[in-house]
Amino acid sequence: MIKKELFVSNLCWNKKDINFVINKLKEEKISGIDFAPLNYFTSWENILKRSEKLGTFFKKKKIKINALQGIFFKKNLNLFESYKKKRLQIILR
Repeated sequence: MIKKELFVSNLCWNKKDINFVINKLKEEKISGIDFAPLNYFTSWENILKRSEKLGTFFKKKKIKINALQGIFFKKNLNLFESYKKKRLQIILR
């Protein structure tokens, strides 16, 4: 039997206290989240570094980040440039 995992987007919790959200996710047996950084942070400033720290926090709480949503929305960049690709791999670990 295949185990199914359920993920939700942080777009559905209106910047509530993160510990409250984690408790609710676990209570409802939700495996993790699809994370939209701009729904959590107010600016693009250091967004990759801040997302990495938040990812570490979620990992400690045993909540998986399934996907990053909209992180490159309206950004002019090429993900296949080697230095950007390495930085992205660090965050998604």
